[in-house]
Amino acid sequence: MIETERLILREYTLDDFEALYEIMSDPETMQHYPAPFDKDRTMGWITWNLDNYKKYGRVLLQWKPGIQAARQRHRQVREARPHRGLRHHYSEH
Repeated sequence: MIETERLILREYTLDDFEALYEIMSDPETMQHYPAPFDKDRTMGWITWNLDNYKKYGRVLLQWKPGIQAARQRHRQVREARPHRGLRHHYSEH
């Protein structure tokens, strides 16, 4: 983990699943990927990262409160542009 006064960088964990799935399953967010991720692919992406931490010591870092902040930004963008032909809804935790 790397921590500064304004930022905490940390490895992903399985606890990040719900927040990542909300973002990675959104068609607009994932428009530059072949397709949005379903639950299995999202979990696979997380476990791929966890395996890479062990195998290679390399990490994709998750910032805290980055996941929650990203979810909030994602909601704000979607709410500002709700009429793009996409259905969406969010769950609060």
